Amino acid sequence: MTPTSFTFTLTMPGDDRFVGAIRLLAAQAASYAQVPAQAGAALADRVQSATESAIAAAGSHDTPLDFTFSGDAARVTVRIACQTRAATPAPASSSANGISVNWSADGSRLTCTIQQPTAS
Repeated sequence: MTPTSFTFTLTMPGDDRFVGAIRLLAAQAASYAQVPAQAGAALADRVQSATESAIAAAGSHDTPLDFTFSGDAARVTVRIACQTRAATPAPASSSANGISVNWSADGSRLTCTIQQPTAS
């Protein structure tokens, strides 16, 4: 792992008590990739919102959420994935201030990919 090239994964229960920890991990990933503080805070905001949406879609505190945090010279990426109770439409994707939030659904599997350029 180097400051601009890293990947780490974790799985957590779909419990909103852990959202703050995920937000902190997103901010730390942005810091590793040397994203400016304000842009890193914006990334952490988007990751927090997406995590809350994934928890709501999962519908159970027992449903695990999978996270992958990665960075390289060009961007920081956070992927969130979970199973839902039934086929669920993906939330709307968005892009603002250089941060893209892309949702996709494949049957009952919901995935969100959030990307922030390292230089903003």
